[in-house]
Amino acid sequence: MFSFESRKIRVLSVICIVVISLFLMIFIISYYSSIKKILTLDTEESMSFVAEVNLQAVKKRIQAPLEKMLMIAEVVASTDSPEEVIDLMSKSDNKKLFADFTWIEPDLSYYTSVNKEIDIKMSSTLEQGFAGQSYIAYTLKSPVTEKPAVLYGVPVRDEGKVRAVIVGSCEPKLFSAFSFMNTFEGKGNNYLIDVEGNIIASSFNSENIDESNNFFESFEEERKFLDDKTTQKIYETLHSNEKGSFIYKNGEIQVLTCYEPIGIQNWFLF
Repeated sequence: MFSFESRKIRVLSVICIVVISLFLMIFIISYYSSIKKILTLDTEESMSFVAEVNLQAVKKRIQAPLEKMLMIAEVVASTDSPEEVIDLMSKSDNKKLFADFTWIEPDLSYYTSVNKEIDIKMSSTLEQGFAGQSYIAYTLKSPVTEKPAVLYGVPVRDEGKVRAVIVGSCEPKLFSAFSFMNTFEGKGNNYLIDVEGNIIASSFNSENIDESNNFFESFEEERKFLDDKTTQKIYETLHSNEKGSFIYKNGEIQVLTCYEPIGIQNWFLF
């Protein structure tokens, strides 16, 4: 009788220990998951703040050459020749950002700083310039170099009427180096991407930027999302002109990426 009761007590004790262990394990897992979620949210909020500060700095840097071109365009007199204005633009480019400057008139006659004949065609960005608006745009084929370029365009007015548009052409590699100088003090990467995911500039690998580069090409094959995001969901956010974030695993490294529209064309900063 005593032996039977002892065995019964031992069995009950083991069952209690197992049940308590299970509850303890569930509590630890739940607690860990909650802490991980809180830490992830805190990290995302902190990263979002850093990304916003970085976005404003990058945007200001990108727009600085345009503002300088506008200042020159505003002081151009009706008697100034295209040659004189283009020469002034070239001399003011003390950072040597631009490969060339071109003076384009409404009839598409032109004068360029490069000694060659070029084929100027009307485009939506040129129309924007002749409508009196300055612009920054990306093209896969510059009329001067016939290669991908970032274009800066400013209108030149004469008594309120647009006399010409001056277009400065910048190579993507130089544009990348200029735009992302000292990004995150070397501890992070930036990409400037259009709404379709095409890479316009990068702080990471500007040597290989060309028309074939797309940020999302083979993205899910090479990387694993660690949240509920998919490439399609991110595309939908971009086309809605909204900001967002996602976490993915690249090899053994977890990467948190925030993105936001930069307010230039349909470009986003990642």
